[in-house]
Amino acid sequence: MKRIKALSALIVLILCTTIGSVYATWNYSFTDDIADVYGESKVVVSDVSLVGANGTFTISSNLILEIDQRDDNHYAELLFKSNNSDPVQLVITFTPATNAPSHIKQNAVPAELYWSCPASQYTMDKYGNYAEPASATITKDIFVFNNVADGELNHTFEWTAVKDGEGNITHFTYVLDEAALREAIKLNVFDVTDANDESKTITDTFRLDTKAEHDKFHACLEGMNVVARVTDGTVNA
Repeated sequence: MKRIKALSALIVLILCTTIGSVYATWNYSFTDDIADVYGESKVVVSDVSLVGANGTFTISSNLILEIDQRDDNHYAELLFKSNNSDPVQLVITFTPATNAPSHIKQNAVPAELYWSCPASQYTMDKYGNYAEPASATITKDIFVFNNVADGELNHTFEWTAVKDGEGNITHFTYVLDEAALREAIKLNVFDVTDANDESKTITDTFRLDTKAEHDKFHACLEGMNVVARVTDGTVNA
């Protein structure tokens, strides 16, 4: 990110990603084996504050991402769920420091929200079936994001001032509801060859039509987290 004069902390929020869970299941042909289950815990890194900065950013969210079975053809879909009884949301807060200049106390600082995750790619043959990397003809990122780091502070958002009972601004917020989060984080969509007619292509997301493919897909996501970062342009982490 481009460096600018206002100094503030880079904050990281780690969102848990699961595939199938206690909430939903992928259904495959019957066997007498009892399917193994997975439980994953969210890991977070404590926020950072910088002495002498003009304020602090914080992020709070109740978002859980889950990849579930969309239909009988075993295509995947990304579900946005809440870890409590409140609607899904992500809230960014900027609190000006006591010694911040007046214009920052009144207007906050320009800031950008961007997304990242460790390399999470699924390898397939031309029909969209899982293939080992050495023999794969298609390699696709599992997630796509509407904004990623590009070295510039060029996707700033609009803050909303929050006032106390006396009308004084205490902090600023920017809220992403479920609709905004769905626009920000998506499963990849791509073309594969139709196995029933090789002259045609199918445009869709990942199809996990066997238990073995489900296991391989899950392995791609183990330990992987989607990360939201907010910055004023001075990256300090």
